[in-house]
Amino acid sequence: MAQKYIIVGMGEFGLSVCKRLNELHMEVLAIDKDPEKAQYAQSFATSSVAIDATDENALKAIGVSKYDVAVVSIGTDLESSVMITVLLKEMGIEKIVAKAVTGLQEKVLMKIGADRVVLPEVEGGKRLANSLVGPNILDSFEFSGDVYYIEFRSPKSFTGKSIIELKIRNVYNLNVIGVKSNGDVNLIPSPDTVIKENDILMVMGKMEDVMKFQEKEKIS
Repeated sequence: MAQKYIIVGMGEFGLSVCKRLNELHMEVLAIDKDPEKAQYAQSFATSSVAIDATDENALKAIGVSKYDVAVVSIGTDLESSVMITVLLKEMGIEKIVAKAVTGLQEKVLMKIGADRVVLPEVEGGKRLANSLVGPNILDSFEFSGDVYYIEFRSPKSFTGKSIIELKIRNVYNLNVIGVKSNGDVNLIPSPDTVIKENDILMVMGKMEDVMKFQEKEKIS
């Protein structure tokens, strides 16, 4: 079953995450206390509400406990970011990703329960959204249009099999352009290259095909 996402804060970063998750056909609830920003986000989310996310009763009223992942994108207001993170954690959100603008904010947010903290200057909204949808994705960036370069750890079912045996291109519509194994990088590997345990596959393909691959292979 697909995860459900909450994005709190419809600034540039929050909107970027929201838009990408929407493109990936995920269920997204956009939250901002500014009614105009919340209304604008309606075009890029399954639903959108204008509430103060530091208000515990308001969060309960919209049923945030039904969601799996929350992105708290209010890096400029540390007090609010901390309060929202704590409230969402107490309400049972499985994974909370918080935005920070300084290293100190990052440390504080990790201390109070954020599962992951991102600095937008380092990690863009699209990239974050991709990694949330594909939790086994280690790195990704948009190459051209909907084509992505993606790195992910190979599933256990691949161990001991060659690329040609796995038929990755034919079955999954993904092109393997490299394999990282114990720190060594094999670029443009031969079809006979055997995948070892914990190898990292470097592929080119559409994000939707990567998602289908992860679902079929039951990657955790």
